[in-house]
Amino acid sequence: PHHKIIGEEGAKHEISKGDVVWFIDPIDGTANFVKNLPSYTIHIGSIKDGQPYVSYVSIPEQNIVYCDYQNGNKPLTPLTKRLLCTEFFPHQVKKTEQFNRLLKKLNATPVRNNSIGISCLELLEGKITAFYKDKLKLWDIIAPLCFLKFYQYDLWDMKVHYKDEFTNRTVVVDPFLDTQDYITHLNSIHKTDCRAGLLTITPKSDPDILKVILEEFNY
Repeated sequence: PHHKIIGEEGAKHEISKGDVVWFIDPIDGTANFVKNLPSYTIHIGSIKDGQPYVSYVSIPEQNIVYCDYQNGNKPLTPLTKRLLCTEFFPHQVKKTEQFNRLLKKLNATPVRNNSIGISCLELLEGKITAFYKDKLKLWDIIAPLCFLKFYQYDLWDMKVHYKDEFTNRTVVVDPFLDTQDYITHLNSIHKTDCRAGLLTITPKSDPDILKVILEEFNY
Protein backbone atom coordinates (compact mmCIF):
# COMPACT_ATOMS: atom_id res chain seq x y z
CA PRO A 1 0.00 0.00 0.00
CA HIS A 2 2.98 2.35 0.45
CA HIS A 3 4.38 1.81 -3.04
CA LYS A 4 4.23 4.70 -5.51
CA ILE A 5 2.93 4.51 -9.09
CA ILE A 6 3.95 6.56 -12.12
CA GLY A 7 2.04 5.61 -15.23
CA GLU A 8 0.78 6.88 -18.53
CA GLU A 9 -2.76 6.74 -17.18
CA GLY A 10 -3.95 8.45 -14.00
CA ALA A 11 -2.31 10.68 -11.41
CA LYS A 12 1.41 10.50 -10.71
CA HIS A 13 2.38 9.91 -7.08
CA GLU A 14 4.99 12.16 -5.51
CA ILE A 15 8.23 10.26 -5.06
CA SER A 16 10.54 10.27 -2.05
CA LYS A 17 13.99 8.74 -1.73
CA GLY A 18 13.73 5.11 -0.65
CA ASP A 19 10.26 4.57 -2.12
CA VAL A 20 9.37 1.53 -4.16
CA VAL A 21 8.16 3.13 -7.40
CA TRP A 22 6.28 1.29 -10.14
CA PHE A 23 6.37 2.64 -13.71
CA ILE A 24 3.51 1.29 -15.81
CA ASP A 25 2.77 1.60 -19.52
CA PRO A 26 -0.19 -0.57 -20.60
CA ILE A 27 0.74 -0.29 -24.28
CA ASP A 28 4.10 0.90 -25.57
CA GLY A 29 4.01 1.24 -29.33
CA THR A 30 0.43 2.46 -29.58
CA ALA A 31 0.74 3.32 -33.28
CA ASN A 32 1.72 -0.28 -34.03
CA PHE A 33 -1.13 -1.60 -31.89
CA VAL A 34 -3.70 0.57 -33.66
CA LYS A 35 -2.42 -0.63 -37.04
CA ASN A 36 -2.61 -4.28 -35.91
CA LEU A 37 1.17 -4.58 -36.11
CA PRO A 38 2.78 -7.03 -33.66
CA SER A 39 5.56 -4.74 -32.36
CA TYR A 40 4.10 -3.39 -29.13
CA THR A 41 4.85 -4.16 -25.50
CA ILE A 42 3.40 -4.02 -21.99
CA HIS A 43 5.62 -2.51 -19.29
CA ILE A 44 5.50 -2.94 -15.51
CA GLY A 45 8.80 -2.03 -13.89
CA SER A 46 9.82 -1.00 -10.39
CA ILE A 47 12.71 0.69 -8.63
CA LYS A 48 13.72 0.36 -4.98
CA ASP A 49 16.48 2.36 -3.29
CA GLY A 50 17.82 3.59 -6.61
CA GLN A 51 18.08 0.14 -8.19
CA PRO A 52 15.88 -1.99 -10.47
CA TYR A 53 13.62 -4.13 -8.31
CA VAL A 54 11.04 -6.18 -10.24
CA SER A 55 10.35 -5.87 -13.95
CA TYR A 56 7.92 -7.35 -16.46
CA VAL A 57 7.84 -6.71 -20.20
CA SER A 58 5.73 -8.71 -22.62
CA ILE A 59 5.33 -8.80 -26.39
CA PRO A 60 1.77 -10.18 -26.52
CA GLU A 61 1.62 -10.88 -30.25
CA GLN A 62 4.73 -13.06 -30.02
CA ASN A 63 3.91 -14.73 -26.67
CA ILE A 64 7.22 -13.46 -25.28
CA VAL A 65 7.60 -12.44 -21.64
CA TYR A 66 10.60 -10.98 -19.84
CA CYS A 67 10.21 -11.09 -16.06
CA ASP A 68 12.90 -10.97 -13.40
CA TYR A 69 14.06 -9.52 -10.12
CA GLN A 70 17.63 -10.80 -9.85
CA ASN A 71 20.98 -9.95 -11.34
CA GLY A 72 22.28 -12.26 -14.01
CA ASN A 73 24.45 -12.35 -17.07
CA LYS A 74 23.51 -12.29 -20.74
CA PRO A 75 26.52 -12.16 -23.07
CA LEU A 76 26.45 -9.80 -26.02
CA THR A 77 27.95 -10.56 -29.41
CA PRO A 78 29.54 -7.40 -30.87
CA LEU A 79 27.90 -6.10 -34.05
CA THR A 80 30.04 -5.60 -37.14
CA LYS A 81 28.48 -2.18 -37.85
CA ARG A 82 26.79 0.57 -35.87
CA LEU A 83 22.99 0.35 -35.73
CA LEU A 84 21.47 3.48 -34.18
CA CYS A 85 17.89 3.52 -32.93
CA THR A 86 15.52 6.20 -31.65
CA GLU A 87 11.77 6.79 -31.62
CA PHE A 88 9.78 9.82 -32.80
CA PHE A 89 6.72 10.52 -34.94
CA PRO A 90 7.27 10.72 -38.73
CA HIS A 91 5.93 14.29 -38.92
CA GLN A 92 8.57 15.63 -36.49
CA VAL A 93 10.90 17.31 -38.97
CA LYS A 94 13.51 18.55 -36.47
CA LYS A 95 13.90 15.10 -34.91
CA THR A 96 14.20 13.55 -38.37
CA GLU A 97 16.97 16.00 -39.26
CA GLN A 98 18.77 15.31 -35.96
CA PHE A 99 18.60 11.57 -36.54
CA ASN A 100 19.92 11.90 -40.09
CA ARG A 101 22.85 14.04 -38.91
CA LEU A 102 23.72 11.48 -36.24
CA LEU A 103 23.57 8.64 -38.74
CA LYS A 104 25.99 10.50 -41.01
CA LYS A 105 28.41 11.49 -38.24
CA LEU A 106 28.46 7.98 -36.78
CA ASN A 107 28.38 6.16 -40.12
CA ALA A 108 25.45 4.22 -38.66
CA THR A 109 22.50 2.31 -40.07
CA PRO A 110 19.05 3.50 -38.90
CA VAL A 111 16.67 1.33 -36.88
CA ARG A 112 13.09 2.38 -36.11
CA ASN A 113 10.61 0.14 -34.29
CA ASN A 114 7.94 2.63 -33.20
CA SER A 115 8.16 1.00 -29.77
CA ILE A 116 10.69 1.94 -27.11
CA GLY A 117 10.16 -1.41 -25.42
CA ILE A 118 10.99 -3.36 -28.57
CA SER A 119 14.05 -1.18 -29.13
CA CYS A 120 15.40 -1.80 -25.62
CA LEU A 121 14.86 -5.53 -25.94
CA GLU A 122 16.79 -5.42 -29.22
CA LEU A 123 19.67 -3.81 -27.32
CA LEU A 124 19.49 -6.69 -24.84
CA GLU A 125 19.49 -9.24 -27.65
CA GLY A 126 22.40 -7.61 -29.48
CA LYS A 127 20.39 -6.49 -32.51
CA ILE A 128 21.17 -2.74 -32.27
CA THR A 129 24.21 -0.80 -31.09
CA ALA A 130 22.79 2.26 -29.32
CA PHE A 131 19.53 4.00 -28.49
CA TYR A 132 18.54 7.53 -27.56
CA LYS A 133 15.24 9.23 -26.82
CA ASP A 134 14.77 12.95 -26.24
CA LYS A 135 12.00 14.26 -23.98
CA LEU A 136 11.63 10.85 -22.43
CA LYS A 137 8.69 9.78 -20.27
CA LEU A 138 9.93 7.26 -17.73
CA TRP A 139 7.02 4.83 -17.92
CA ASP A 140 8.07 4.20 -21.53
CA ILE A 141 11.50 2.94 -20.55
CA ILE A 142 12.01 1.82 -16.95
CA ALA A 143 10.69 -1.75 -17.28
CA PRO A 144 12.85 -2.76 -20.27
CA LEU A 145 15.77 -0.70 -18.98
CA CYS A 146 15.78 -2.82 -15.83
CA PHE A 147 16.78 -5.86 -17.86
CA LEU A 148 19.79 -4.09 -19.34
CA LYS A 149 20.95 -3.35 -15.81
CA PHE A 150 20.03 -6.82 -14.52
CA TYR A 151 21.95 -8.66 -17.21
CA GLN A 152 24.39 -6.33 -18.98
CA TYR A 153 25.26 -3.54 -16.54
CA ASP A 154 28.96 -3.70 -17.41
CA LEU A 155 28.26 -3.24 -21.12
CA TRP A 156 26.00 -0.18 -21.26
CA ASP A 157 26.32 3.47 -20.33
CA MET A 158 22.72 4.41 -19.41
CA LYS A 159 22.09 8.06 -18.55
CA VAL A 160 19.39 10.73 -18.43
CA HIS A 161 20.55 14.26 -19.30
CA TYR A 162 18.48 17.34 -18.48
CA LYS A 163 18.79 21.06 -17.76
CA ASP A 164 18.21 22.20 -14.19
CA GLU A 165 15.12 24.42 -14.27
CA PHE A 166 16.68 27.01 -11.93
CA THR A 167 20.34 27.16 -12.99
CA ASN A 168 20.08 25.76 -16.55
CA ARG A 169 23.14 23.65 -15.83
CA THR A 170 23.35 20.21 -17.40
CA VAL A 171 22.58 17.36 -15.01
CA VAL A 172 23.53 13.77 -15.83
CA VAL A 173 22.02 10.97 -13.75
CA ASP A 174 21.43 7.26 -13.62
CA PRO A 175 17.80 6.64 -14.75
CA PHE A 176 17.02 4.73 -11.55
CA LEU A 177 16.18 7.55 -9.10
CA ASP A 178 19.50 7.61 -7.27
CA THR A 179 19.75 11.28 -6.23
CA GLN A 180 17.46 13.66 -4.40
CA ASP A 181 17.91 16.34 -7.07
CA TYR A 182 16.73 13.93 -9.76
CA ILE A 183 13.73 12.89 -7.66
CA THR A 184 12.86 16.58 -7.19
CA HIS A 185 13.16 17.06 -10.96
CA LEU A 186 10.80 14.14 -11.61
CA ASN A 187 8.22 15.37 -9.11
CA SER A 188 8.29 18.73 -10.89
CA ILE A 189 7.92 17.42 -14.44
CA HIS A 190 5.20 14.98 -13.42
CA LYS A 191 3.04 18.02 -12.68
CA THR A 192 3.48 19.29 -16.25
CA ASP A 193 4.54 17.39 -19.40
CA CYS A 194 6.25 14.41 -17.68
CA ARG A 195 9.33 14.69 -19.93
CA ALA A 196 12.44 13.76 -17.97
CA GLY A 197 15.14 14.67 -20.49
CA LEU A 198 17.41 12.95 -23.00
CA LEU A 199 17.98 9.24 -22.45
CA THR A 200 21.12 7.68 -23.91
CA ILE A 201 21.96 3.98 -23.92
CA THR A 202 25.34 3.51 -25.53
CA PRO A 203 28.01 0.80 -25.41
CA LYS A 204 30.87 1.47 -23.02
CA SER A 205 33.16 -0.07 -25.62
CA ASP A 206 32.37 2.73 -28.12
CA PRO A 207 32.32 6.05 -26.20
CA ASP A 208 32.34 8.14 -29.38
CA ILE A 209 28.65 7.32 -29.91
CA LEU A 210 27.67 9.02 -26.65
CA LYS A 211 29.92 11.99 -27.38
CA VAL A 212 28.36 12.61 -30.80
CA ILE A 213 24.78 12.28 -29.49
CA LEU A 214 25.42 14.77 -26.68
CA GLU A 215 27.01 17.25 -29.08
CA GLU A 216 23.93 17.07 -31.31
CA PHE A 217 21.65 17.87 -28.37
CA ASN A 218 23.97 20.54 -26.89
CA TYR A 219 24.73 18.69 -23.67
